[in-house]
Amino acid sequence: MGKPARAAEPFRHRSWYAELGIPVIGEIVAPGTVEAGDVLWLHRETVLVGRGYRTNETGIAQLRAILDPIGVRVIAAPLPHGGGPGTCLHLMS
Repeated sequence: MGKPARAAEPFRHRSWYAELGIPVIGEIVAPGTVEAGDVLWLHRETVLVGRGYRTNETGIAQLRAILDPIGVRVIAAPLPHGGGPGTCLHLMS
């Protein structure tokens, strides 16, 4: 996660997925960051990822490495942030 206050969320998600029997095919590790609000599925084989303060280039590269083997293309797009980190939330904002 790119925002420090959300750092514990990936562990909670992994535990929840395990309880439900949902497979985890990969993991974004530091210094990579990817937050779900910056990820938008365009269709089954393409995902758009906003690059900004919460999702960085290293995280996007890791996401590509996870999704490429299953035929999913990752397109990165820079997020506008004229006023700094406080004005840039997510791709989905």
